[in-house]
Amino acid sequence: MAYTKETLLEVLLDDPEGMEIAETILPGKLNNPMIGMVKKMPLEKVAAFPQAGLSPEDLDKLIEALNNR
Repeated sequence: MAYTKETLLEVLLDDPEGMEIAETILPGKLNNPMIGMVKKMPLEKVAAFPQAGLSPEDLDKLIEALNNR
């Protein structure tokens, strides 16, 4: 499956290998206990929240890494 900005966060959360990749690019960002509130949202919408601390560049880097594994 290819990851896109429209991929739901829960898809990433349910992907152990993807989570390892995410942890290297976004250390600690996906371990927030509040993450359950946004897991049904596309990655792009999650990244739009200032609290996510995820820049558009970081999101692009994450998606590229997930798709190139």
